[in-house]
Amino acid sequence: MEIIQTSARRRETYRVELKHSLLWECALGIAAITNIPLLSSLEKNEAEWKTIKAALSSDMQSQLEVVQKRNTWKALLQLLHQKNYTSIEEFIENVSQLSETDLKAACLPYLGQEFPFYIY
Repeated sequence: MEIIQTSARRRETYRVELKHSLLWECALGIAAITNIPLLSSLEKNEAEWKTIKAALSSDMQSQLEVVQKRNTWKALLQLLHQKNYTSIEEFIENVSQLSETDLKAACLPYLGQEFPFYIY
């Protein structure tokens, strides 16, 4: 099978690693419930997700609205990639100790070795 290279970037090698934790489950749940275009591709239909969202507290719903508006679920997943966290407390402590530059570096998507990010 021949692969057609459609981008100008050189092919990179990737390493796949499987991790599991309740933090990952929560982050993926947040991603699912706040990413409307994704809902149609999931096991539950959109009506079921709306029912789940409606059952949440008003404070949780307002927090999810912020996540949905700003797509911060992506940053959450990027932060979880930084370390194997064993608890939410460890995660919060680690994130709160990051400098602004390190936080931005962790949250920005990886574009490859040839495309470094610059934080001004």
